[in-house]
Amino acid sequence: MIATPDRAGARPVVLVGGFKHELNSFALGTLSREDIEHAGYYVEGPAIFDAPRSQRPELAAIREIAERDGIELVPTAHFHCLFAGGPIDHAVYERVRDLVLGAAAEHRDRLTGVMLPLHGATVTTEEDDPEGDLLAALRALLGPDIPIIATFDTHVHGTARMARAADALIGFKTQPHVDHYETATLAMGVLVRTMRGEIRPVTTHRKLRMLTSAERQDTTKSPNRDLMDAARELERRPGILAASIFQTQPWMDLPEVGWSVEVVTDDDPAAGEAAADELARLAWSVRDGFLVHKTPIAAALDHAAASGRRPIVLADGSDSTTAGGNGDGTELLAALVSRPDSIEALLTVTDATAVDRCARAGLGATVELPIGGTITPGFEPVFVRGTVRMLALGDMQLDPPWSPTDLGRMAVLRVGSVDVVLSEGKAWHLDTVVYRHVGCDPARYQVVQAKSAGGFRARYEPFAAEIVEIETTGPCDSDLTRLPFRRIPRPMWPFDRDLDGPWLDGERAVTTGAPT
Repeated sequence: MIATPDRAGARPVVLVGGFKHELNSFALGTLSREDIEHAGYYVEGPAIFDAPRSQRPELAAIREIAERDGIELVPTAHFHCLFAGGPIDHAVYERVRDLVLGAAAEHRDRLTGVMLPLHGATVTTEEDDPEGDLLAALRALLGPDIPIIATFDTHVHGTARMARAADALIGFKTQPHVDHYETATLAMGVLVRTMRGEIRPVTTHRKLRMLTSAERQDTTKSPNRDLMDAARELERRPGILAASIFQTQPWMDLPEVGWSVEVVTDDDPAAGEAAADELARLAWSVRDGFLVHKTPIAAALDHAAASGRRPIVLADGSDSTTAGGNGDGTELLAALVSRPDSIEALLTVTDATAVDRCARAGLGATVELPIGGTITPGFEPVFVRGTVRMLALGDMQLDPPWSPTDLGRMAVLRVGSVDVVLSEGKAWHLDTVVYRHVGCDPARYQVVQAKSAGGFRARYEPFAAEIVEIETTGPCDSDLTRLPFRRIPRPMWPFDRDLDGPWLDGERAVTTGAPT
């Protein structure tokens, strides 16, 4: 039973910290602190609360509720790397871990709660489950009576270690993600009620042997919309405080990967297990709806040329820059320049060498050069002749809730009727800032490329005449069976299509405080 320390009416004290990064096991390299700062933020101490709600909505919700309810916050550290990729340098995680645990030890006699805004798909060069590691270390330090609450992205790699250590695991319910603030508000509500002694949250974690690509995780469309609605319905039941579906970053090659359902109850693990199993079986029953069927590039371009509507947005999810792709894929560009007709198109390619050659040639110059295929194994360059239309620096403020980013130097190369936006660093495609930054209005083109597996839709659907997902290859391939997974548990759907249930006989749910 959680019994927050008797402070004789003293002000509640809540420790806050965490980190957000998403592994892609098939991406190249590791990420340093400098990489994180370049593509997001890394902050320590009170500065974690300095940004406005539009940029750090979860932290803003925590701060605002603390101010409203008279809670003292102990800020430690927080970072967010906007782009998924290889593992984080373990030293970066160790620094955050040391700050969080150091503050917990220093304030242990005063703490009444812990609130951690996490992502859930972070991996370091030495640790597969840093979120679970941090939660377990906090629990070991603080004991069973201090409530520990954590929030997560829908693409969290939910683990039993997380569930054993935390009192409540609460995830987003939107993809594209637009409920950061609401999720943190819900989590803080659970924490406040717990510190007042009104409830005792217990998390039930049910793992599924199911892995799905990101394209069909759009919560504005079935089947995922229906699953999230079902989770909200569960939250209306007496005694259920939160229900989340952790749908996993699908390009993680880890031993405990797969979907999971997390149900937080008011000290009723039996009800939590029943509800988690119910929601998990519903997810399993609609698994075929998460399979992705894409359109060949040539057919997509034929359709765009004949439609008369603009823009047709072509989604290249396999080279999704926010999911671990490098943005140097050229399959769409190659198809465009080889067509006998002219299609007005706008797309991006990561290529530092091409940017440098354009910069050296200067505005208005005509250049002949290979583009793309410089980073990702298997990607091929496309040789083009074009005119340098624009040169720019890539320091840009992304649309809320994202932080500023810097793509390095940029160039716009006009190749026939195609505008190729080149950048030294990979472009962000969850909004259209990369295009607008260099003076290109995506709404006026026949075809616009979005290198994203789904997160782009919130910003592109309002102006797109149509969105077509095109068949390409890359480190974020929607056909997971084509990727070289080595460590995932088997059997696992869709790799083993004959699997007849969401878990194997004898696999049980895990609850808060359960022994390992």
